Amino acid sequence: MDRKIVIYCYRMTHDYGINPCAFTEKHEPTPDLLTEGGCMSRIRKGIYREWREKIREETADVYLMAIAGHSRDNGRTRNKRGAFISPKYQHLIFVAKISDVISRTDYLTGPLSLGRQDALAYKKWWPNHGIDDSEYVLVSKKFSYFGKNPKEISDEVLEFFPKGIGHRKWEVSRANKDLLAPLISTIKVNLSEINHIEEAYHPQKLK
Repeated sequence: MDRKIVIYCYRMTHDYGINPCAFTEKHEPTPDLLTEGGCMSRIRKGIYREWREKIREETADVYLMAIAGHSRDNGRTRNKRGAFISPKYQHLIFVAKISDVISRTDYLTGPLSLGRQDALAYKKWWPNHGIDDSEYVLVSKKFSYFGKNPKEISDEVLEFFPKGIGHRKWEVSRANKDLLAPLISTIKVNLSEINHIEEAYHPQKLK
């Protein structure tokens, strides 16, 4: 196994098509680009610190996956129902192979962010938290985003995700490759040569 394979799994409690983002400011899909620069700071910083150079050198394949969770999974109880981000709890929201990691400053001041929904949100909704060299943006050019039509995955694969807040990281090795085979298979099944983008569950109208 010459090429390192690393998989980050986490549970999302909200999804508006911004983090991750595969949409323009007008909610049109961007089929060649998905970015994640607002949620799961620990994952983004960890990938930057541990894997950015290996991703650029093409000696590591790093994947990011998320399933739909309840708001109460992260201790949020802003409504009585414990709302979830999707009508299909515990289904796969997106999977992405990370192509690069850049600072949020470089993202927002560079060409990648032009006309994108997440860039508009950072500048309009969170102006005090937009430009930030200590935060990083994950860039993916190979991904599937299922949005409001998340994909069902088996109970076996769900065991690789955290039960609540936080994330789980899996580094594939000769010793555990058989154990991780269902997770790796799920990635392969849901990634293809053509990126897949569904409508976001509840896209926000940013004006």
